[in-house]
Amino acid sequence: VVELDYKALHPSLLAEAEGHTLPANFDPYGIEVEGYSREVLRKIAKLAMLIMINTEADTPKKAVQRAASALNKEISGMVSEDGERLPDVWFDIGEIPSRVIDVKLIMEKLTIHNNYISEYFYSGEGIRLQNIDSRIMDYILTYFGQKGEAAIPVHDSVIVRESLEKELYEIMKEAYHVVMGSSNNCVITK
Repeated sequence: VVELDYKALHPSLLAEAEGHTLPANFDPYGIEVEGYSREVLRKIAKLAMLIMINTEADTPKKAVQRAASALNKEISGMVSEDGERLPDVWFDIGEIPSRVIDVKLIMEKLTIHNNYISEYFYSGEGIRLQNIDSRIMDYILTYFGQKGEAAIPVHDSVIVRESLEKELYEIMKEAYHVVMGSSNNCVITK
């Protein structure tokens, strides 16, 4: 089998809705925090972005607090691939690092890094985005169902027989375009 995935689907959908075309190698979760491991920081940044898009409150301050609290809760449940606690997020930088992940700093860096969609942070926009990505996935699954082929959705990716990889890629591009009216920010990875 093969699995193809929409890269950074929700940030891409927001950029698409704003008529903003992202640079080819742009990673919405690709922030840097001195001393933090890129790999683990990216996982946390992805969680943070989704929480920031889904969170809303009466005031901006309450929304940030609510998002920070939700992110801290998610971090507390993260485990490494071997089932242990979340691996250390810091490089050895020659000094004693803090053992606390600064979620507000991560959220601030994400806001700056993604200023083209920052108006959607703390807006509760995630519900609408979930509807859009469901329509995209429905298009793909209907296509393969009508062909009598199995296709398994996993969040924003699809698994099919390896011989269908090229066809899956094409239908994923098509589905994104049909639902969004453009495919400028549609990036699909294997």
